Amino acid sequence: MNYSFDVKRFLRDLKPHQAGLWIALVCSIVSAAIEPIIPALMAKLLDTSVANTAQGINYPVWAIPLVIVGVFTLRAGANYLSSYVMTRSTQSMIADIRTRLFGRMLHSEPSLFERQPSSMLINTISLETQNAVGSLVNSVQTFVKEGLSLIALVGFLFYTNWRLTLVAMCVLPVVALIVRFTRERLFAIMRSQQSGTDQMTYAVEENVLAYRVVRLYGTQTSQHSRFREINRFLRNAAIKMNAAGSLITPLSQIATSIAVAIIVTMALQQSSSGNLTVGGFAAYITTMLMTVPRAKSLSDVWPGIQRGSIALQRIYALMDEKLEEDKGTHDVERARGDIDIDGVTKLYANTDRPAVDNLSLQIKAGETVAFVGQSGSGKTTLVNLLPRFLEPTGGQIRLDGVPLGDWKLAALRRQMAMVNQDVVLFNDTVAANVALLMKGDEGQIDMDRVREALKRAHLLHFVEGLPNGLETHVGHNGQTFSGGQRQRMAIARALYRDAPVLILDEATSALDAESERLVQDALRNLTTGRTTIVVAHRLSTIQHADRIVVMDQGHIIETGNYGELMRKDGAFARLVAAQMAVDTTLRGQSDVQTTV
Repeated sequence: MNYSFDVKRFLRDLKPHQAGLWIALVCSIVSAAIEPIIPALMAKLLDTSVANTAQGINYPVWAIPLVIVGVFTLRAGANYLSSYVMTRSTQSMIADIRTRLFGRMLHSEPSLFERQPSSMLINTISLETQNAVGSLVNSVQTFVKEGLSLIALVGFLFYTNWRLTLVAMCVLPVVALIVRFTRERLFAIMRSQQSGTDQMTYAVEENVLAYRVVRLYGTQTSQHSRFREINRFLRNAAIKMNAAGSLITPLSQIATSIAVAIIVTMALQQSSSGNLTVGGFAAYITTMLMTVPRAKSLSDVWPGIQRGSIALQRIYALMDEKLEEDKGTHDVERARGDIDIDGVTKLYANTDRPAVDNLSLQIKAGETVAFVGQSGSGKTTLVNLLPRFLEPTGGQIRLDGVPLGDWKLAALRRQMAMVNQDVVLFNDTVAANVALLMKGDEGQIDMDRVREALKRAHLLHFVEGLPNGLETHVGHNGQTFSGGQRQRMAIARALYRDAPVLILDEATSALDAESERLVQDALRNLTTGRTTIVVAHRLSTIQHADRIVVMDQGHIIETGNYGELMRKDGAFARLVAAQMAVDTTLRGQSDVQTTV
């Protein structure tokens, strides 16, 4: 099983933050060098001071305590500085990687959001980055710090009594075998735990987004059971990981204790025969006991390295996501708005039938064209091809005679404004949501344009009644706004942009009858001199379109204005009749409920 990661790449990411790491290394060396001084002072105190007691101590009484305080203070200062600069460097690296990951996500191919659930992307950027960098750097820091201390202590042991130290060294191969035995199992468990964490986050995300559906259909029990199963899996994985990881420490300690017992026995024998002084014996045993926690810390390093390497693999996978292709060079400030759809086909992965099949259509600048048809007929796919959220499998779309692929992406999308059925509002002010200029953005919000856009979207009166007017924060996704208000905010956003091409994908679906009438009036004024693409299920909203295109299974089956299509008495007329029948039924049910 492969549990490695790209070390060279990680070191490149670490390089801008290496100054703090070098300082931490120097501090660790200082701390490690101090370790053997403590038992050496003990030996000096016992062998010299006690022996000279009868003759009188030949140096001040306070000398040894002062040296001890000085040594511990120096070690404490080195450890504190090492911890501070390491934390600063680590957190700076985490912030840097998170920023790069977020930027990569913003500029990646739109297919990323179809392939990966949003919960996994959130986990990778927010949690896995902390796990990867934090676990790896902290583990390496522990390895270096404790390793240097262990080397210094073992060196002192050899200096004091090399025979006893050779016996102690016999425990190292045993510890190495224990670590090797457990590491592969740890890796497998960590992998499954990572997958379980993704599932849990996804389950929570779904239930947060769909809380109305969950309550309406009374599925709390089944959703709770689903979460409980995921939670049980994570609990069991955590227990297994702890069991496997914790096995290293007791087994290592048992092996170490056996070595210590043998050494103590040999040391006692040497001391009784006069080959080891009292101070030397005390210093050796003290040093030996000081090596045990260092060896334990080194044995605990491996799980952290594995955890970090697993998280790092996911981070670099997201970092390597393909960016949107932007090879175009064409750039104009404002396009005319002529759209030519020439034999376009779009076939999604793992499907047999194209969503759009060899479709051709010319839309003149300033023309309003509405696309209608049953769900799955290809309407939304077609409008997503225009701003290149999707790329056609075959054929070509041109704007002002220039293929979309020849446009710079920013220039192409600057020519378009889109209002979707699902409106997303950012946690910022009303003005910032209309102008789409957030804190930190360059540029200035034109408040007069914001007011005009809100006025034409019939939302200005409502906004002016808010506590801080245009400076009122809308909250998380504008949840305090009604569905109609949220949709009119999106329409105001499109009005503010004032693009030559306007795409309305079910733009009036959440509006009440009165708001719909007002917004339709505003949109009719807006479409003057602009190319407008409308996708609508409510057929009454497109009566004033210049042309209506009826689609079925990716093909165009009828075109014409509202009157022409109704006179044909074809597919469009049947759609209108079916919708009128549904509306009549709903009105009847509403009347009955009102009467009751």
